Amino acid sequence: AKVAMAIGGMLALLLAVPAAAAAKVLILLASLGPTAALASCISLTYQLIFLYLLPLAGMQLWRLRAACARSKVIGFLHPFCNDGGGGERVLWVAVMELTRQQSLRGEDGVAGLHSKSWEKQEAGPAAPGGPTAASFEVVVYTGDEASDEEIRAHARARFGLEVPKAVRFVRLRYRRVVEPSCYPVATLLGQCVGSLWLLLEALCREPPRVLVDTTGFGFAYVLAKLCGVGGVACYVHYPIVSSDMLARVAERKAEHNNAALISRSSLLTALKLGYYRLLLAAYSFSGSHADVVMANGTWTAAHLKRLWAREVSGALEASC
Repeated sequence: AKVAMAIGGMLALLLAVPAAAAAKVLILLASLGPTAALASCISLTYQLIFLYLLPLAGMQLWRLRAACARSKVIGFLHPFCNDGGGGERVLWVAVMELTRQQSLRGEDGVAGLHSKSWEKQEAGPAAPGGPTAASFEVVVYTGDEASDEEIRAHARARFGLEVPKAVRFVRLRYRRVVEPSCYPVATLLGQCVGSLWLLLEALCREPPRVLVDTTGFGFAYVLAKLCGVGGVACYVHYPIVSSDMLARVAERKAEHNNAALISRSSLLTALKLGYYRLLLAAYSFSGSHADVVMANGTWTAAHLKRLWAREVSGALEASC
């Protein structure tokens, strides 16, 4: 009974029900036979998911979609913005250009984002010529521990670029979920799931009207649209999954992403090909939901056109 009360207390914290009531359920289960207890557990799990968790998730999703619809934020998703590489240069140039514009052309804030889902969303009365740049706030989602001034100083020293004071940084606590070191096995799948989690954290911390991904989290675009983000733009350095990767595995060549153990086995090779094909299908489906796509070079642009069936606005070379 004491154990049941302790577990019941934990359930009470999770489900907001009286601890005594939760403990009584556990005591009742313990008094049943194995078969009856298993059936009762399955029934309770079913009720927990469909009567509590799903309605709760639906309510949170509705709130998030409403917050995104009201938002006046253009958010740049770049968890490693203080690294100082070519991708960071692209980020700061884009941020500076956006904040420098006298106005953001188009009814919804960013020129070029004209997907059907974007156009169908209702908006309030717009001022002549569209909303001014001051009516939108530029936010950078980052997982860096450096202060705002340290990030600005690093961009100035590394690239000679002045990040405007108007740009606000939103800190992400769970950046580690997209780091490859967290997934010694099935790294791509782990990073795919991690990018979804990191996106949800970003959206919950500061719901954006427009999301600009300058890191390459292509698996997350469909989730962003589901959560109510009005427009998704992206700059892609390199496709996460490509047909070239599948070809190398099919040739059974031992490389950095294809261990010798797998390349020597026809069964393991077939399993890995299936794994890659599933990831490629998910990547293609999610990427097709981006409204504006830019790429780091012509090779990447050609692959994105084939995978996402989207026009790539331009091939940009990110020079450090």
